[in-house]
Amino acid sequence: MNNHESRPGSAFGLGRAVACIATVAALTLGAAVLPSAANATTEAPPQSDAGTPETSTPESNSGVAPVTETPDSATLPTAAPEVVAKALGGISLFFAAQGPGYGTWDDRVGWQGGFLAPDGSIVYCIEPGTPNPSGTSTDGGWQDGVVVRTPIGNRTLTANDQARIGRIVSEFGQTWDNREASAVSFAVKAVAYADAMYASHSYTGAHTLPGYVNWVLYSQVGSAEARAIADRAQAILDATAGTTAGPILGAGSVDFNVDPVNNYNGTVTVSSAGAPAGAAVTITLTNGIFEATGTPSLAGAKVGTAYKVRGVASDDGSDWKISGNASINSGWGGSLHVWNTGDKQKTAGPGRSASWTANGEDPLLRAPDFQPQATSLAPRFAKPGDALSDTATFQIAADENGRINEWFRNSKGEYAPTDWTVKAYKVAKAPEKPTDELPADAELIAETTVSTGTEGPGAKRTATFGDAVMPADGSPVVYVWEFDASAQGTRTPLFPEGYLWADLFGLYEETTFGVDVTTKAQVGTKKESTSYDTAIVTGVLPNEGLELTFEKYLVPMVQDDSGKWVPNAPEGTEPGDLSWVCSADNLIADNLDDPQHITEAGEYKSPEFAADEYGTELWVEQLATVPTDEREQEVVDRGECGEPTETTHVIDVKTQASSDSGAGTSKRGDQLWDTAEILGSVPEGATTTFRAYQVPTGSELVCTEKTLVWTSEPVALEAGLYLPGAPQETISQKFTPAQKPVGMTTTFVETTNTEDGGQLSAGECGEPSETLTTPAAPPLAQTGGDGLNMPLLAGAGGLLLGGLALTLTRLIRRRATAAVTETAAE
Repeated sequence: MNNHESRPGSAFGLGRAVACIATVAALTLGAAVLPSAANATTEAPPQSDAGTPETSTPESNSGVAPVTETPDSATLPTAAPEVVAKALGGISLFFAAQGPGYGTWDDRVGWQGGFLAPDGSIVYCIEPGTPNPSGTSTDGGWQDGVVVRTPIGNRTLTANDQARIGRIVSEFGQTWDNREASAVSFAVKAVAYADAMYASHSYTGAHTLPGYVNWVLYSQVGSAEARAIADRAQAILDATAGTTAGPILGAGSVDFNVDPVNNYNGTVTVSSAGAPAGAAVTITLTNGIFEATGTPSLAGAKVGTAYKVRGVASDDGSDWKISGNASINSGWGGSLHVWNTGDKQKTAGPGRSASWTANGEDPLLRAPDFQPQATSLAPRFAKPGDALSDTATFQIAADENGRINEWFRNSKGEYAPTDWTVKAYKVAKAPEKPTDELPADAELIAETTVSTGTEGPGAKRTATFGDAVMPADGSPVVYVWEFDASAQGTRTPLFPEGYLWADLFGLYEETTFGVDVTTKAQVGTKKESTSYDTAIVTGVLPNEGLELTFEKYLVPMVQDDSGKWVPNAPEGTEPGDLSWVCSADNLIADNLDDPQHITEAGEYKSPEFAADEYGTELWVEQLATVPTDEREQEVVDRGECGEPTETTHVIDVKTQASSDSGAGTSKRGDQLWDTAEILGSVPEGATTTFRAYQVPTGSELVCTEKTLVWTSEPVALEAGLYLPGAPQETISQKFTPAQKPVGMTTTFVETTNTEDGGQLSAGECGEPSETLTTPAAPPLAQTGGDGLNMPLLAGAGGLLLGGLALTLTRLIRRRATAAVTETAAE
């Protein structure tokens, strides 16, 4: 191509005639069909720091018709190689034919685009400022160290230069788009010898593509298209920056390794003696995937590096091999394909990438069979009547050769299902150690089947047994999982022939104990006394026993705006909810450091802890396993904080019996009643009931059903906390005891209960403050036989009658006294 000075007298002037002759020859031979003539542009050329560009009107003696501005990237018609050959009549002579691009076939503007080489490729000039390649084209072959000849001097291309030019011509230059081809032309010359390019065409502006391209092509395409060509040329240079030359490699190999422990695993390594460090490798597998990507292909691999692969077995479960091919691309070759045109312009053809391909396969067959096994974990404890259940995860066992294959998967990635039988046995006592024999007392109570589905080893399956439940007597249940390869249907070939598996009987993890716990705390106690909790344990305990502990908490209280004491609960707590109380801040007693070790069912009382404060105490019982070096402690049962049956109220009740005559005394016919003052914790629904007992004064004071003479209606109490100085006072109804002739002693006994009948407080029989004494009836007047006023009888008859009267009087008095005493004792 021609990029030299077009002005008369320039150093490049001689080339004009040569270019013109070449043009005529090309037209005569049909080697190129030039653009049709058009009217010259009338647009005034713009000025720039590059000086005055070539005008759109050619010199009068140029022999070239004016060309109009071409804003679009139009494709210009050119002759194909066969046209040229035909025009030459079969002669092996071939002139460079005009290809895609812009410009003129002369030394004024020159052809800024590609040329059609004899092999059909599009080639580009590499010697800026040198005449168009109008001579006979001959194949110069692949050359190293190509010398670029220009009017300002020569430059020897480096291997990287040649690799970059070859890449530009290959990736961007094989096009019939005029703009793209023109951009490639400028990019190639910029790589070959940029200074020579900017020195051509009398260009004196800055060494930038926009200025230079506009200077050269403005007259042909206008400023807009010139700028588009320059921008595209710069983009091509940016895209190929850093291109380095690589060797053209010889043969290589793809080598596989099969893991003897897991036939699915292995590695693949690509080898090539001539590959440079960092040579890029693309490997594609058949019947396998790369562990790093999960796909059959891996781009960017390195020569000599082993990459982990995983086999993909055939769906029918047959043995298989992984095979693969690799292609190496170490860049672009550092040699340049040169086309010579005599002493005219050299052109460069497409480059070649430094690449090759190789193939390989496994050295031996991979086997897909595997041996599944289960690891199960049953609930360690359950309550009688709870549903039976056992949960298992699944793994693969090693065969006799130590091989542990992967769980078989089909081409969809689905794991092969496995079917398991799960049995539940009732035993009187857990075995001392696991055994492979079924104990004589083992009773099969349930059986079920479980499938892993397509989840394979990732499956977690729970065996359920319909309506079967834990034995009512608390007997332990032992579970056993079994696998039989012969029962797997069409999947049987995936397992070793005759493969059977079952876990041992009596495994710790496979035994469930039916243990239950109920609790009953002391309902009420006096301040400065003690309180306790009671746990009732039922069922069969593990051989090593269990640990029982108790914790006691005090509900913190605070006064509200009205002065009433209320629980100091966190904001948002529902009324009556005390679950928040059982924290370390409110703990007042426990035996965690000295747990009770129990080995059988029974009723167990906690230590008695001091009750030093009025208030509400909450108990929490915990039954747990005995910790060992191998196993952490497991909680069997733990009470919930705030349960009504686990609540103790610290409460004191002071009582005073009264009558119409005052406290501590009474008269015959008085009304009697009792009064109570309550301090401490009073729960919702609590009531106080008063009972009166009577015995003759002087008799032993006992409070029994025989001496009970009156029971009050329950008196409702107001719930809350009552502290000294502000007790809750309550009074019973009044009653008048039946009148007896003898003196009577009456004593009251108070009983305070919860709403469900739990006893908060009970008075003692005969307390002084609860006792009243009523005097006997006054002596009777002498009437009837007791007051006979009989005249003395004279003589013996009179004495006899007098003695008889005295005897009758005494008898009547004895009977009257006896009657009174008997009545009082009833």
